[in-house]
Amino acid sequence: MAHRIGQIHFYRGVNFGADNWLAFKKVAVEQITKDVGPKEYTVLVTEKQASKVVKREESLLEIGQNGFTPATAVIGWEKFMGAIVREMKRGMPHRI
Repeated sequence: MAHRIGQIHFYRGVNFGADNWLAFKKVAVEQITKDVGPKEYTVLVTEKQASKVVKREESLLEIGQNGFTPATAVIGWEKFMGAIVREMKRGMPHRI
């Protein structure tokens, strides 16, 4: 499906630069993770790579803005969105 979306954009003359792809991926991950509700258990990783499991009182996006990285959720969504962007790029003939 992402491959086809890339083709449609190409044939309609919509071309993206590298910064556009990164912005799309970043915004998509932010929008998805901001709505993951509080009061769920999450694995957090600090800047020193120490991890801990906490019961959240705020959304994943708010936790990320407070200096923690919710390892399992945000990293997983970033990898998934990376795969989607890669497929969209493959759908654009000039990118092959």
